[in-house]
Amino acid sequence: MGVLLLLKNLPWKWLGPVLGALALVISIYFVVNTVRGWMDDIYQNGYTAGVAKAQADCERARAASAEDAMSRLAEQVQQSNAAVEDYVRELAEREPQVITVTKEIERYAEDPAGGIVCLDADGVRLLRDAHSAASDQGSNPEATTDAR
Repeated sequence: MGVLLLLKNLPWKWLGPVLGALALVISIYFVVNTVRGWMDDIYQNGYTAGVAKAQADCERARAASAEDAMSRLAEQVQQSNAAVEDYVRELAEREPQVITVTKEIERYAEDPAGGIVCLDADGVRLLRDAHSAASDQGSNPEATTDAR
């Protein structure tokens, strides 16, 4: 019963405008959210398109840079090949020079003990002969007397 009494005492003349205002607020809310969704979609589509364009520009610049580097490398290779060919041609054109040296040089080398030893073939032969003569004299006493 209390509810009916409450409903009787309500100002029914204000109910229409209040419900109309409430409906207007709800519809504005939905319109704003719909427009915001559209704006988000537009922003997202623009962002995605901008990213795709930036990536494509970067890839084109990278490809152009790689092409430029490859062309510079090919040019350097051609220049080095030309230089090598010129050098080989110069070597082929040169005549070998033969110079005869008729100067005799004595060569000595120090042994690790600090003495000087002759290393040429004649010195080794003389040393071998002297060594074999000394060993022959030690084993044969008559060779010593004959040699004196």
